Amino acid sequence: MRHDVPLIEAAIRYIEWLEREWQTGAAILVFVSGWEDIVAVQRQLEQSSLGPGLVVMPLHGQLTLYEQKQVFYPAPPGRRKVIVSTNIAETALTIDDVAYVIDCGRAKETSYDFFTKVPTLVTSWISQSAAQQRAGRAGRSQEGLCIHLYSRERHGKMDEHMRPEILRSDIADVCLHSISLLRHAGRSQAVHQFLAMSPSPPDDASVEDGLGLLQRVGAVVHCRGRHELTLLGVHISLLPVGLHLAKIMVWAAFFGVADAVVTMVAALQYREPFQAGFGQQSGLRGIKAKKQELAEGHASDLLALVGAFREWSASQNKIEACERFRLNSGAMYRWQAGRNRLHDELRSSGVLCTANWARANRNGSSVALVAAAICAGMYPNMASSQGHKGLLLHQGNIVAKPGYASVVSAGATSPGELFSFAEVTQVEETYAVSQLTQISPLMPLLLCGENPLMVEPDNTVQLGISDAADEWWKQELATGDAPAAVMRVRLDEGPEVYRVEQPVSLAICHLRKLTRAAFQAFCAAPADEHPPVVAIVEALLKKDYVAQGHSESGRLRGPASVGAQSAGAQHAVQRAAVQPAAQHQAQRRGHSRAGGKR
Repeated sequence: MRHDVPLIEAAIRYIEWLEREWQTGAAILVFVSGWEDIVAVQRQLEQSSLGPGLVVMPLHGQLTLYEQKQVFYPAPPGRRKVIVSTNIAETALTIDDVAYVIDCGRAKETSYDFFTKVPTLVTSWISQSAAQQRAGRAGRSQEGLCIHLYSRERHGKMDEHMRPEILRSDIADVCLHSISLLRHAGRSQAVHQFLAMSPSPPDDASVEDGLGLLQRVGAVVHCRGRHELTLLGVHISLLPVGLHLAKIMVWAAFFGVADAVVTMVAALQYREPFQAGFGQQSGLRGIKAKKQELAEGHASDLLALVGAFREWSASQNKIEACERFRLNSGAMYRWQAGRNRLHDELRSSGVLCTANWARANRNGSSVALVAAAICAGMYPNMASSQGHKGLLLHQGNIVAKPGYASVVSAGATSPGELFSFAEVTQVEETYAVSQLTQISPLMPLLLCGENPLMVEPDNTVQLGISDAADEWWKQELATGDAPAAVMRVRLDEGPEVYRVEQPVSLAICHLRKLTRAAFQAFCAAPADEHPPVVAIVEALLKKDYVAQGHSESGRLRGPASVGAQSAGAQHAVQRAAVQPAAQHQAQRRGHSRAGGKR
């Protein structure tokens, strides 16, 4: 794109030459592909001999509402307004005094790499229909002129229309809702056949990729030659959010941190509420500092969002709160409305009801359990720190950097630290991860994946479970002073290997099995009481999170944690590690009958 900057300047000089005769004083709209190009064009024009006679204005979605409104005001007498914009100005708005358009013919387009499982954002040629739309911006209220900075030959090679989104994105959500629709319609049709009936059918590889992800996260199973929703999949299909976010919400209700998670999920439905303003390098650094303040020392962009909503909703002066934390006022009110809708959707889906709302928030102040719900829901979106090199993604073996304004800085992480993330994006040749949250090693071992853990004898180690958690388990489970064999524990085919002693590995595997059984029971009947193992898991996750150097408490919305760290839970650890699942089910039924008699 940078080679287009001199051409843009030359085109503006040509328009200035035409204006000597026409004398319209009209504004110029320049279409470029992204923020970097806006900055480059503005700098070039302001430093050229044209600079004194021009008022160059950027137009981009990340600008504040005040800055965006400036493009509608006329330029001072004797100067010409030049608006440098992305494709936001193609259809979303009309600027009355624009009579000239300069079209570079490029835009950022999202796609999906099925090999690396990564969405991509690359600069590509626009479609012929988009070129026509840009030309139509010239002369909406008077005669105009559009200058395309590409040849007629290039125009002829452009696609007639942009490819439909179903052909250039991950379609796991589409597959999920297709299965749900076929289930409710009582049809035995395969997903491939159903989607083949769409106006722009995806290829079989895309459908297989989507179904593979659904099976990996436990939303779908393949049985008797067809795909069926699991109990978790039914809940996910009823929630109006994406696959991973819906799963986070179900796990949050299970762990008793529903309110905080609903707040962050509602925020992710919209553009991030933080706004930098123009001159953005200093603005982005300011946003990063504000997010770190709101996260209260936790390495989590999602907890920073919860902090932003907490400060804004508690403030008597909303405008002042927005200015202090660099928040977009309109975005905050949309966020609040979306949060209220999600509360209603959780209740109507059956995951929550008025009767069990208090239990769904019993651990509302536990940062560790919020992180655990994020870890379980975002899986397989996990990464491990490579120090200053960045984050190694467990899918695709890609090294990526944290997002530009993330709470997490690549250089500030220690090698081996684990993170969950919401999205990874490829922009040109650079990978960036967004919405990071640091997790403890026990979280994926106990909560993630559909297959049993891979355990084998070995004396090598890449990453260890925290010493504090390891010691705690040894104290509770050790049967003698003799040294135990060292085992390698691994999740699915992930790159991380955990080194623990054999009694600990056995306890983790068994507790994982009990936890999954408890979660399945919760999905089947969310209003029922949890078995004792849930309190044990909560206590262990909190202890391991603290052992990683984090603070367990936070000013999250919701009641304080109750019961999770009780002495009964501590003493039940050994019993939980050796009791078979059948005994827990019998114990649970016994408690239910006793409750009924009382």
